[in-house]
Amino acid sequence: MVNTHTNTGPQKMYPIATITRVN
Repeated sequence: MVNTHTNTGPQKMYPIATITRVN
C-alpha cells in the first residue's frame, strides 16, 4: 500500500493501528 497515512481509502478499511504496522 502507498502512504496509508492519507485519508484516501486504506485508512477506512483498516484501523489506524494496522496502518502504522504496515508502514
